[in-house]
Amino acid sequence: MATTVESYITENGTWIATVTAGKNESVTVEVPGSVQDVCAQVRRTNGSTQTGSLTGSNDGTNFVALTSKTQGAVSGGDGGGDTALTGLTAALHQLRQRPRYLRLTVTNTTDGADDVLEAIFVGATRR
Repeated sequence: MATTVESYITENGTWIATVTAGKNESVTVEVPGSVQDVCAQVRRTNGSTQTGSLTGSNDGTNFVALTSKTQGAVSGGDGGGDTALTGLTAALHQLRQRPRYLRLTVTNTTDGADDVLEAIFVGATRR
């Protein structure tokens, strides 16, 4: 499956980017400079059993794990959010970091050619 990226800013100034990737694929999207906070929703499509991770980079080459403001609460912690966003299946996360590039990387857990993981990134732009 080929990766896909759709990125745009709505009339009210909300940035939305939808990315999809199949097994063992990565897809990167550049975050517009006017975007402040970013929220990420990860979901499986087509009955997928894939898992993935969200990473970020400021140079487009060296990617590091991102953390979520809500991850600690999701995993039974105190909401501190210092857990890396890896092993993701379906969740909504408010990202702690705001890098220039965001990447969704899918880990192959099945042989299904149509298994897909999708991430929807949403951010408010400065006005």
